[in-house]
Amino acid sequence: MQIILASKSPRRKEILSLLGMDFQIITEETDESSPTKDACSLVCELARRKGQAVRKKLQEEGKLTAETLIISADTVVVSPDGERIYGKPLGREEAFSMISDYSGKKHSVISGLSVFYNGIQHTEYEISYVFFDKMKTEDINFYIDSCEPYDKAGGYAVQGLAGLYINKIEGDYFNIVGLPIRLLKTILEEKFQLDTKQIFNVKEPPK
Repeated sequence: MQIILASKSPRRKEILSLLGMDFQIITEETDESSPTKDACSLVCELARRKGQAVRKKLQEEGKLTAETLIISADTVVVSPDGERIYGKPLGREEAFSMISDYSGKKHSVISGLSVFYNGIQHTEYEISYVFFDKMKTEDINFYIDSCEPYDKAGGYAVQGLAGLYINKIEGDYFNIVGLPIRLLKTILEEKFQLDTKQIFNVKEPPK
C-alpha cells in the first residue's frame, strides 16, 4: 500500500509519524476560495479538493493504483459566537483581537478529513472545543509577542505556549492540532475495511 499525506503541514506530518505510518508527502496547489459560509461544509469541501488534486496528479503521472491511499485535511477555527471563521492573523492587531475573543470563552475547531482508496473518496468532519482562561491584557501581549500565532489558523497552537491559557478541551486533541486521528481510524476501518493495526504499524510489546 502506498500512503500519501496531501498536506504540507508539519503538524499533520508529525501526527502520522507518531502513529508509525509509512507515508510520503505529495501536494498540489488547489483553489481554496469558496462561497460556503458553513464551517463544516467548508472544511469538507477543501479537504476533498486537496485529495482530488493529488489523485489527479498521480493519475497523470501513471502512479495511481488501487492500493494508493490518500489522506487530506483542512482545519478552521470558529469564533466563540460561531459567526466568524478565523484564518492566520495578518499582524499583531489581528492576533490580539483573536486571542481577546477567546478569553474566558469556548470556541470550536473543525477539521474536514478526506480519504481516497480503491477508487472511492470519503469525507467527514470532526469538531473539538477549546476553553480559554480569562486572560489579562499582559497575558495576551506576552503570547502575541511570540512567533507562535502568525502561521496558524486561529492564531494559536494548542500544543505550544497557548496551552498555558487553555483550561479544558472537549473532543479529539489531535483534531485541534490539525488531524483527527480517531476519525481517521474509523473511516479506514468502517468505510474501507482496512486493518489499521497494520497501517499504524502497531508493534507487539516485548516479551
